[in-house]
Amino acid sequence: MTHRILHPIALFFLVGTAFVFAPEARGELVLSSQYLFDTDLSDSLGNQGDLSQISGGSLAGGGFTFGNDEGLSLTTNLTDDDYRIEFDVTFTDLAGWDKLIDFKDGASDDGLYLNATSNNFLTFFGAGVANGGDFVDTGTSYTVSIQRVDEEVTASVDGVEQFSFFDFGDDALTATDQIAFFVDDSVTGDEGVAGTITELRLFTNAVTIPEPSGMMVLAGLAAAAARFSRRARSRKFR
Repeated sequence: MTHRILHPIALFFLVGTAFVFAPEARGELVLSSQYLFDTDLSDSLGNQGDLSQISGGSLAGGGFTFGNDEGLSLTTNLTDDDYRIEFDVTFTDLAGWDKLIDFKDGASDDGLYLNATSNNFLTFFGAGVANGGDFVDTGTSYTVSIQRVDEEVTASVDGVEQFSFFDFGDDALTATDQIAFFVDDSVTGDEGVAGTITELRLFTNAVTIPEPSGMMVLAGLAAAAARFSRRARSRKFR
């Protein structure tokens, strides 16, 4: 049986087609900030600024305790990047709609809530309403998370997914550079919550080393094909 080597021009078109249809490489979400509430409101990893108290609250015993209309704010830019926010929290008072995260600097009713009017489930109020199914009670520690990756928002309680939706209206992105926790916006103003947070984690995209672009590889293949063609012509006319 005769084995033939694939002509470089054919290889050029095969690899070129692969680059045209190859998916874009993305960085994975990695832990970028961690707030432990042990002695202060600083990021233990040193990547973000300190959290700021809103209207009170107290830091003691490895946690930050907040009452209704008290909470925390974080200066960070989540206007277009993928991210995940996780926090460990114990609620002491749940009533009505309880806002957990405000992304719009207090100017919009949109955000992540607990709906205590119906079984205390996790919900996102925005262009539509996405509801979870698991019951959340007072006096129990929960890990609550929300992430936005490729415009898809997913929320979980203790690792169990509660809902997901595509955020085409950017409701889960910051309007400026502020995120507020546990305090209501100025639209309604009476949907705060009380409890204690013991840890807050922020995951963002990893910085990835750029790979050679498809155009660079194709250019190299084109040069190889040209050299092959010149050598073939030189052998023909010897």
